[in-house]
Amino acid sequence: MKNVTGVLSIKPMLQIVQYHLYHLQQVYKQTKHCFNTDYKLIKKKKEKRKQKKRLYKESSYRKGIRMKKYQRSHNDEAQSERMLKII
Repeated sequence: MKNVTGVLSIKPMLQIVQYHLYHLQQVYKQTKHCFNTDYKLIKKKKEKRKQKKRLYKESSYRKGIRMKKYQRSHNDEAQSERMLKII
C-alpha cells in the first residue's frame, strides 16, 4: 500500500541509515586511536625522537666507542709496521 505523503516509504530508509550510522560509530570508537590526527603532537614526538638520536650520537659514550675503534685500528697498523721492521 503506497502512502500519498511518502512518510511510510521514508521511515524504513531512515531506520536503515540509522542502523548503518550506529555501526560506523561503533567501529570508529574501537579504532579511534588509529585516526589520531593531532599533527602538532605527532610533530613534537618526531622532534623528540630526532633529539634523542642526536644526543646519543653526540654523547660521550659514543665518542668513547669511536675512540676505542680508532685506537684499535691505528694500533693494528703500528703493530704491523713494527713487525715488518723486525722481519
